[in-house]
Amino acid sequence: WKEVTIAEVCIDMRTGPFGSSLHHDEFVDKGVFVLGIDNAVENTFSYNRMRYITEEKYEKLKRYTVYPGDVIITIMGTVGKAAVIPKNMPKAINTKHLACLTPNTEIVDSYFLVNAFQIHPLIRHQLESQCKGAIMDGLNLTIIKGLKFKLPPIKLQRKFVEFYNQVNKSKVTVQKALEETQILFDSLMQQYEGCSERTIQYYKSTAEDLLSKIEVSVRKIPTEEIRSYLSEYQKESKCTNVTIDNIRRNLSSFFSWLEKEDYILKSPMRRIHKIKTK
Repeated sequence: WKEVTIAEVCIDMRTGPFGSSLHHDEFVDKGVFVLGIDNAVENTFSYNRMRYITEEKYEKLKRYTVYPGDVIITIMGTVGKAAVIPKNMPKAINTKHLACLTPNTEIVDSYFLVNAFQIHPLIRHQLESQCKGAIMDGLNLTIIKGLKFKLPPIKLQRKFVEFYNQVNKSKVTVQKALEETQILFDSLMQQYEGCSERTIQYYKSTAEDLLSKIEVSVRKIPTEEIRSYLSEYQKESKCTNVTIDNIRRNLSSFFSWLEKEDYILKSPMRRIHKIKTK
């Protein structure tokens, strides 16, 4: 793949207005959005904090307008964080704390470019060489323009973005499932005071491992998925039938409790019988 610079794959690159052009006392309660570090620091676009300027002020600063598909990068404070401006973004400008890049979408995908800032080894190495610890004094357009990286064909970039998004969706699903499990086990511990905390935690870790592999809510787990999980678990860990049956028994107790509490209609463990240990 061809090595390119950030400047070579962008149509336009700019920072926000200088401090003398935009003062804090000019922010208002509604109007045109003004984007800052808070909106990109999570490496995804966020509405964590929104500032506004009047339409009149915007007319004076409209050359700093950001558009859907643009890439914003933090250049002060915690630098190098990046995000894509969403398609439904209303009219907005960026502050001097952000660099705004308009990618040439014929050769580079906006989301691929953001991921390049986050994980591309060549770009990360170049950025980190500019750092003094975790926080830099500042990043500037000259440095950003000169960052080099290997550029795959646009079709391959889009495939990567699709795969990356799917992985992130799976992470969200798993996290929700684990949070759901935590709530359930908190309730279980309150109702079954006769069980030791160690026993409850053992049940919990067993259920969490299952949910992290299956990636669905406990309400929707089918029997066949659990069978496959137990089979794969035994193959990977090379454990005995005794261990697998202990896991089966723990899961059976957990799902029986969910059924008893009307959290699920029917336990998916009903058709998974005791595993022969001899």
